[in-house]
Amino acid sequence: MSASSCRAILGQSGARGVVAAGSFRYGIPRRSETATGPDDQRADATLRVVAEYADLWHIPGGDIGDAVDRSARLDRYCADLGRDPAEIGRSIFLPVSYERPDSTRSAIDEALAAGFGHIVLGLPAPYPDGVARWVADQFVPAAVRVPATTGAADGAFS
Repeated sequence: MSASSCRAILGQSGARGVVAAGSFRYGIPRRSETATGPDDQRADATLRVVAEYADLWHIPGGDIGDAVDRSARLDRYCADLGRDPAEIGRSIFLPVSYERPDSTRSAIDEALAAGFGHIVLGLPAPYPDGVARWVADQFVPAAVRVPATTGAADGAFS
């Protein structure tokens, strides 16, 4: 089904759509659903649909400069529709480097500074012992960390 067909159906029903890998999934019309685009997130049609129907936009990583450019394009489409761009959360996937955690921290800082408030960290396999605790210690600020309620490993790994 094309984006314009989905847009027409959603517009008639009043529902908010969830776009996943270029296809729509219909849900209850509310302001908590997510829209993600296909791998070719550059498609203006996708960004227009996100501007009209989404509450969260996810970009699957890549160059932060490119993500910022796409985000600005999304803002323009929102403005064209009379929608406040701040109504749409920004989400980005960032790979984790076990060998270079400083580069991962830098990427997180850049994404946050660029307005991406939701960060999805991708961990490469194989997963070292204690990786969840290591990720929390390395990348989650102490102010937002929730104390563990299970016997998670406390040590770092190498």
